[in-house]
Amino acid sequence: MVYIAAIVILGFLIFCRRTEDPEKTAVTGFLTGGAALLAAYFAGGYFGIIIPVNLFTAALALCGGVPFVLFLVIYSIL
Repeated sequence: MVYIAAIVILGFLIFCRRTEDPEKTAVTGFLTGGAALLAAYFAGGYFGIIIPVNLFTAALALCGGVPFVLFLVIYSIL
């Protein structure tokens, strides 16, 4: 899981550097990742999906955005 976290963070940093406004891209990614994690946390109880929210998952959701939250959901289902 730590290797996946490192790859996600590195990919996010590379993606932000390639855009023409990296700060705006980073803030948008942070907000959408946080919103997706909260939505998955609150709505997951209705579907039997339990995603523990701690410092590790919150930091990676903020850096990885929606794709990482989808990874967490799929990982918890399997």
